[in-house]
Amino acid sequence: MGGQKAAGYLNFDYAGHIWVYNSGLNFALREVSPGWVLLGHLIQWAIEHRRESIDFMRGDEDYKYRFGGVNRYIVSGGK
Repeated sequence: MGGQKAAGYLNFDYAGHIWVYNSGLNFALREVSPGWVLLGHLIQWAIEHRRESIDFMRGDEDYKYRFGGVNRYIVSGGK
């Protein structure tokens, strides 16, 4: 936006799913919500390319639950 980087995502596209590893945004541009705009484009791309899901992976940030996120737990039988 105006020559400034506004937001970015680092995703993995694997086995029909988008795995969101990390994201960031330029807080100087937060008033125009670049993170939300970019997420909208990511969702649109995933639908158009027939991905089964977008997995936000770890973390309990509110926005993940707004998009239907559910808690999943990893159980280890290790020592």
